[in-house]
Amino acid sequence: MRYRSWLGRGAICAALVGLAACSSSVRSPSFTPAADGQGNVMVDLSNQSVARRSVVLAVYVDGQLALRKEMASVFKPNAPHDFPEQFPLRLSPGPHTIQVVAEGQVATASTEIVVGSGTLYVSAAYHWSPGSRHEPREPEKITLSVQAQPFGYC
Repeated sequence: MRYRSWLGRGAICAALVGLAACSSSVRSPSFTPAADGQGNVMVDLSNQSVARRSVVLAVYVDGQLALRKEMASVFKPNAPHDFPEQFPLRLSPGPHTIQVVAEGQVATASTEIVVGSGTLYVSAAYHWSPGSRHEPREPEKITLSVQAQPFGYC
C-alpha cells in the first residue's frame, strides 16, 4: 500500500514535470534594441504634460517590453522647448502590435504596424492637464502616430 502511494505521487509528479516542460516554450522576441541607431522602427517618446513633470513610458512590441524610459516634461519654465527622444528598434518583417503605457497612470495607446523593407517612425506623446483659469482640463492620454518618414518637430 505504501509502495502504491509513492508510485502514484511519482507518476503525478512526472506528468506535471512533463507538462511544464512542454508548456514552457518561451516565445523569442520579435525585436532587438538597435544600439547602432540603425533600427527599422524609430520610436519617438515625449511628455507633453504641462503639469506632470515626469512620467515613465513603457513601449511593448507584441506584448513584450521593448523599452522603458522616464520622460521629463518638454515644458520647462524659462527653458527652450525640448524635442522628443528617439529610440531605434529592429523588428522582424511582418505585422506587430506597438503599445505605449504611462506607468502608474491610466493612459495607454496601441496600434498595429507592418514592418517591410523601409523604416517606420512611431511617435508617442503623453498628455495631461488638470486645467486652470487659462487652460481647460485635458484628460490623461497618449497620442500615437505612425508614418513612413521622420516626424518634423518644431
